[in-house]
Amino acid sequence: MNRKRLFLLPLMVLVSLLAGCFQLQPWLLPQRENLDEEFQAGRYVPKIDNFFIILDASTSMSVSYEYEGADSKFKVAKDFVRRMNNTMPEMNVNGSLLTFGRGIDLPMRQTETVYGPTAYSRSGLEQSLNNLDFPAEGNSPAGRAIRNVSGTIGSVKGNNAVILISDGEHLEGDPRGRVRLLEDRYGERTCFYTIWIGNNPEGKAFMKELACEIKCGFDISIDEIATGESMQAFIRQVFLTDDVDVDGDGVPDSLDKCLDTPIGVKVDEFGCSDVSQVDSDGDGVHDEYDKCPDTPVGVVVDGSGCPKIDQTDSDGDGVYDKYDKCPNTPIGVVVDISGCPKISQKDSDGDGVSDKYDKCPGTPAGVEVDETGCPKVSQKDSDGDGVYDSSDKCPDTSVGVEVDGSGCPKGDQKDGDGDGVFDGSDECPDTPVGAIVDERGCWVVKGVKFDYKKWEVKPQFNSSLNNIEDILKKNPGLNIRIEGHTDDIGSMKYNIDLSSNRAQAIKDFLVGKGIDPSRITTTGLGYAQPIADNDTPEGRALNRRAEIIPVK
Repeated sequence: MNRKRLFLLPLMVLVSLLAGCFQLQPWLLPQRENLDEEFQAGRYVPKIDNFFIILDASTSMSVSYEYEGADSKFKVAKDFVRRMNNTMPEMNVNGSLLTFGRGIDLPMRQTETVYGPTAYSRSGLEQSLNNLDFPAEGNSPAGRAIRNVSGTIGSVKGNNAVILISDGEHLEGDPRGRVRLLEDRYGERTCFYTIWIGNNPEGKAFMKELACEIKCGFDISIDEIATGESMQAFIRQVFLTDDVDVDGDGVPDSLDKCLDTPIGVKVDEFGCSDVSQVDSDGDGVHDEYDKCPDTPVGVVVDGSGCPKIDQTDSDGDGVYDKYDKCPNTPIGVVVDISGCPKISQKDSDGDGVSDKYDKCPGTPAGVEVDETGCPKVSQKDSDGDGVYDSSDKCPDTSVGVEVDGSGCPKGDQKDGDGDGVFDGSDECPDTPVGAIVDERGCWVVKGVKFDYKKWEVKPQFNSSLNNIEDILKKNPGLNIRIEGHTDDIGSMKYNIDLSSNRAQAIKDFLVGKGIDPSRITTTGLGYAQPIADNDTPEGRALNRRAEIIPVK
């Protein structure tokens, strides 16, 4: 082939592209997107301190995007994150990338952090994307992934951006509830964004609903971020702000009336310092230099703002320490010329009632008392939670439980079903009263550990099974589903049959005790939902279990 023909070949390819004979998806077109230059020039600064990308790697993402034969939604999602990474400026924030899915072959890795949390670098995130070479498969525990991110947010400081990339199909684990909990706990410093990559309008609608569960954030589809300009706009809106802070005093320049405040100086809401002009105790020495900022009025001070030695009055009773024979007199007690309380006015507990008349001489400091020196009824605190009974809406709170202003346990310490597992960690929040639960808060058949490859109900199981019988008889309207589980030894089909037999054996026991069989259904799940590592004998023993699920 001569040079002329070599020259004509790329021209022919270009003509074909323009003619539409060979089409590239808009998100694959080369774009000049990087914002490093604008960022380094000071036009933008980060508005977040941490970002979390949650990537759907479940089976539905293996389907082609838009039409048969096109790239899978999972590949399009990874390409989107790669474009986003290449557009973002190198900035001093922390980043993290999680996936959820991975299928039944990797049950313990259904949610996996593949990058971070760590100081963000473009190369680091790129390398993590390159390592995502597995196929998209498995179920879609999006709720668990959001819960994991929420837990990490609770351990870091600053503002956060959470970005969920998914087709919105078959998302499990109550993702809407998890987003609402994220809003309740960290909404003042967290924004939540959804990126829809899918073919099903119902999935798009669900992604929109997720974004609406939190005040800060929005939903968008990948087609709306296909061009370089739209990607830049997305990065600016999620990660950056042009409201810079030139003097670093914490007040954006748009509000700062004193743009040249020295580093380290405290400022007011307008960014101005008035510290050098404040004299809180009125001793003639400004607070900036005052080493004794609470000097009593009228006391002569030295150049550091502290009382001259012969005028110091440590207990504030009006008698200088030089002459005070009782230098620790409680505030408000009338003293004699030696600085000691007058006999009839001694007040040992400092509640304002002299010992002579005080019927409760050991009242704690700060408690308001009546004329007898005893706490007023309105200030009694029977459960010792720091909230007086008159205002306490939960007067029987257990010792040590942290409460809110109403005296009730804070949100993350509430236990709605009373099973001993706080609602924030309870994966089974509607457990009946009296049910035996595990550390997840789920109703389990404790003490029933089936022998290897067996499903016989042994006599020693009776005490545990009697607990279930008792609860069912006390709650005649309660129906249950018994789920059987196994370890991972053997095929899935074998283990599903084995777990079904174990669930049925427990049902047969309960029916034999007089429970209506129509109230009980059974299912065998094999080793699909382990609660422990199957690599150890102990873990496998824990996985050979049965769980009880209330059915409404």
